[in-house]
Amino acid sequence: MRKLSFLSSVLSVSALLFALGSCTEGNIDNGDNTGGDQTPGEPVVYKVGDPYVVNGNTVGIVYEVDETGTHGKAYSLTVYNLSDKYFCKKPGYYTPSPVLPDILPPILNASKFEDAAVPTSLEDGQANCQKMKNEPDWTNKLIALKWVEDLAASQGVAWYIPAIDELKDLVEYMSNAKFEVFKEEIKDNETGEVIMTNEYEWINSENSADVEAAWDAVRDIYKTYTDDKQYLVFHSINVEDDGSVTPVDARTIVEDNFSEPSDLYAYRWYSSSVDQESNKLYTVDMQGQSLYELGYPVVSLLLDATMSDVDKETGASVDNFDIQAGSIHPICKF
Repeated sequence: MRKLSFLSSVLSVSALLFALGSCTEGNIDNGDNTGGDQTPGEPVVYKVGDPYVVNGNTVGIVYEVDETGTHGKAYSLTVYNLSDKYFCKKPGYYTPSPVLPDILPPILNASKFEDAAVPTSLEDGQANCQKMKNEPDWTNKLIALKWVEDLAASQGVAWYIPAIDELKDLVEYMSNAKFEVFKEEIKDNETGEVIMTNEYEWINSENSADVEAAWDAVRDIYKTYTDDKQYLVFHSINVEDDGSVTPVDARTIVEDNFSEPSDLYAYRWYSSSVDQESNKLYTVDMQGQSLYELGYPVVSLLLDATMSDVDKETGASVDNFDIQAGSIHPICKF
């Protein structure tokens, strides 16, 4: 019996109960970590749900704090949802099609990360992002990371792409629910014998009412603090019985997702964790029951960590915006 496990550990999150909270002057970070009316040098004390304010600007929301309230994590109110910020893009190489190679065209394969740059940590996104900078010419290849680094420089915050365990913590907080391990048994149609077990981490759809209410609250936070300019894609679209498409969170719907960037795939949230053996990127796919019969957000290891849109031998270009589509959700530590 073969067992497929996307992720073996289930972590607890420090703040499961979703609350917007309030921010007093004493909670505001002036950029010197002293707070609005606090004595200079005093650390800022935060509560879960407080705005994270730097240089007078609300740039994020606090979602984890320690027992003192002076250290924790915040998520960014600026995200990227379009499908043109690949996790890693490198010139690739062609190999014959494994099926009907004499008939079907060859396949363009992506080159992998350099060994010294593979971001393998499941817990430390900061370490992953730092390690990825060992990739030669990383500012041109690691497009998602470059976008986060530019955001960090512009806002004066050390934003980074969360590792998969950190991303799970964030999704648990935003969903007011915890990930569970789900085992799917594949049985032989004739004998009924279990021939394979797939193991997933997911948020059970039985919690759907609580999850949807929590997502609505998060949508309101982004709407309030960004004047509705920034948004999250929990569930991109509904496909109606007649085949028509009704947007839910998606705002950029295009006719051809292969040649134009859209936010149709922004329900797939990037982590910064890569499985080195398979060259797959851990993501949390938020789409819910319309995509997975399993249920709500699920931890996935299906997306290639690197993609290629150029043949490194001929320089020929291949436009495929949705091959590695996902969204970027920076977090920071304080």
